Amino acid sequence: MVIRGPALVVDKTQTLLVGPGSTARIVGDKLVIDVSLPRSHNISTAVLDPVALSVFRHRFMGVAEQMGRVLQNGNVLTSQRIVDVVFRTFGACAASQGVHE
Repeated sequence: MVIRGPALVVDKTQTLLVGPGSTARIVGDKLVIDVSLPRSHNISTAVLDPVALSVFRHRFMGVAEQMGRVLQNGNVLTSQRIVDVVFRTFGACAASQGVHE
């Protein structure tokens, strides 16, 4: 059985949304949702998307927080080497984008 979106699939424990242009198929005792993304959404460096910026900011902050925890638990020499590599990497990225110190 194929369900074309937009639709809601409701059972005893959950409600699932099948978005416009997407389809859901019942396979055995599972529901498989094939998501269709709009093709007109292009990533551009000229236009800032606040949602995308927020998502990437949170991802990078998560990585930075994990690195901070590793640095706190490691020895001083290893921690300093990691910090040096991170700063060189960010410096190289900034230089490639035309940002100068």
